[in-house]
Amino acid sequence: MRVHPFIGDIRKSLGAESLSGGSAAAALRRTVNAATPSETAAALGLQIEFGEWHPVTAGEYDKRNGKITVNRKAPVDFEAVIAHEIGHYILEGLEMKSDERFCDEFAEALTGDGSDPNHADGLER
Repeated sequence: MRVHPFIGDIRKSLGAESLSGGSAAAALRRTVNAATPSETAAALGLQIEFGEWHPVTAGEYDKRNGKITVNRKAPVDFEAVIAHEIGHYILEGLEMKSDERFCDEFAEALTGDGSDPNHADGLER
């Protein structure tokens, strides 16, 4: 999966040391003109698909093909799930280890809806 140029912009403007989910979401909002996480994913070239499985997870990001799969059975808002999975895409582009807390914070900041970020992926922490 080719990394969107936005990732390089984040790397330059924030640096890995100061990167947080909130700062990454703010930088993304300044760069990508999108009203929803679904629109943001499309702007970044990510595909979104829906599936159904036992809700151990609410979504998955497949870095091999740039696809986010959302679990229709998950008891959480689909846009929050998509935002969380975009967080994984950003961390991968920055060559940083995947971090659920970063992705939860990113999702909460990107959606701006005050949802509980600890449940964006459907798992208790």
